[in-house]
Amino acid sequence: MTTAQTSTAKTAEMTSGAVVSTDGTRIGYLRVGRGPAVVLLHGSNESARSHTQLALALADTFTVYLPDRRGRGLSGPHRPDHSIRTEVEDLQAVLAESGAQRVFGVSVSALIVLQAARTQPAIRQVAAYEPALLMDTTRYTGWIGRFDQEMAQGKVAAALVTSMYGLDLASPAFKRMPRPQAEALTNMAMDSEDKQAASDTVTMRKLAPTLRWEGMLLAEMAGTIGTFADVPAEGYADDPLV
Repeated sequence: MTTAQTSTAKTAEMTSGAVVSTDGTRIGYLRVGRGPAVVLLHGSNESARSHTQLALALADTFTVYLPDRRGRGLSGPHRPDHSIRTEVEDLQAVLAESGAQRVFGVSVSALIVLQAARTQPAIRQVAAYEPALLMDTTRYTGWIGRFDQEMAQGKVAAALVTSMYGLDLASPAFKRMPRPQAEALTNMAMDSEDKQAASDTVTMRKLAPTLRWEGMLLAEMAGTIGTFADVPAEGYADDPLV
C-alpha cells in the first residue's frame, strides 16, 4: 500500500459526533484513532479539518478529537454575547464527552486552552502553539468596525483584506499592493476555491464571518498574560505573540 493509500484509508476511519454546550449550541467534532483521548483545537480562519494530518499522525497512539469551533462546519453559530467564557464552555463539553486530559491549541485557541486549564482540573497537559497574547488591544481590533460594514454589504474579499491588515497577517508584498488589487486577488482565490470545493468544505468564504469574533477574543484577552501563571497543567507554550 502506498503512502497516499494509507492516508486515504486512515481518513476513511474518521467519524463525526457532537455535544451540546452550556447555552444549547451544538459543537460538532471529528474523531479518529485509538488510545487515550487528546483534543486538537484549531485556530483562526481554520476548521476541524485544518489539523487532519496532525490527527492522523497521532491516530495510532491517541483517540484524537477535532472540534469545529462555533460558526464553522459541524458546529452552531456565534451568539451576540460570545466571549472567551463561551469558548471555554464549548471545549469543556468536548472534554466531558471524550474524557481527554491532553489539549492542543493554536493562536486564539491556545488562549482558550490556557484559560480552560486554569479552572478545569481534568486538563493535565497543554500544548499552546503561538498563543495570541497581545498587549496592544487597539492595534489588532480597530479594524472590526470596517470589517462588519464590509461583510454587511456582501464585500467578503474586502472584509478579508481588512482583517489581514488589521491582524498584521498580510505579507510584505501583499501590503505593497493597492487595496483594489489585493481585494481582486482575494476574490479570485475565493472563487477558485469555491469551484473546486465539496459541499461540506469549510472554505475561506464560509470562514470569513468568524474573523470578527477572533478580534473580539483578542481584545478581551489582551494584557492577561499574568493570569496564566497559576495554570496547574503541565504545558508547553511556543512563541507567544506579545
